[in-house]
Amino acid sequence: MSLMFYFCESLTELDLSNFITDKVTNMSYMFEGCSSLKTLNISSFNTNNVNDMSSMFHSLSLSTLDISNFDTRKVTQMYSMFQYSTNLKTIYVGSNWTTENVQTYLMFDNCGTNSVTKI
Repeated sequence: MSLMFYFCESLTELDLSNFITDKVTNMSYMFEGCSSLKTLNISSFNTNNVNDMSSMFHSLSLSTLDISNFDTRKVTQMYSMFQYSTNLKTIYVGSNWTTENVQTYLMFDNCGTNSVTKI
């Protein structure tokens, strides 16, 4: 799924709640440059096998991002994950969110927030 919606600058709404992602290992750059996106539903994403989320939400226009269902225990790359998402103020994560084994270089560089809220 790497680069799937890369620089889809005209997209304003994405409902991916029916996507089956249990075998996906790479979600890097997936939404990078989606600068007009106002709504993003990724609530059913299964990220149990993902190891790369680099730049996944880079330059995103959203103000709130709910990734509370994400399981990041196998992720090793999150560099620039939220970089240049200057409108992003709130990021919700759940109990399976960890950055223990992750390379987080520039993860929040020029982002509207520098932290996440566990729910």
